[in-house]
Amino acid sequence: MVAASGGNVAKVAREFNIYDSTLGNWVRRAREEADGAPTVEERAEIRELKRELERVTRERDILGKAVAYFSASESRNG
Repeated sequence: MVAASGGNVAKVAREFNIYDSTLGNWVRRAREEADGAPTVEERAEIRELKRELERVTRERDILGKAVAYFSASESRNG
């Protein structure tokens, strides 16, 4: 209906007696989904997964350095 009204969110919102910001959010989400863009929930999940990946990468790097350190000290003592 927003597209049919020439993109006038406020007009359509008044017709349905809802806030234009609410309708605007719905329209934006629908356009994002139609474009294949990630949804709000998917973007939040992507952010969380990126944070987790950074943490795991740091842990891996620290463990790799620890293994190298202890391997070197064993060969010197061995």
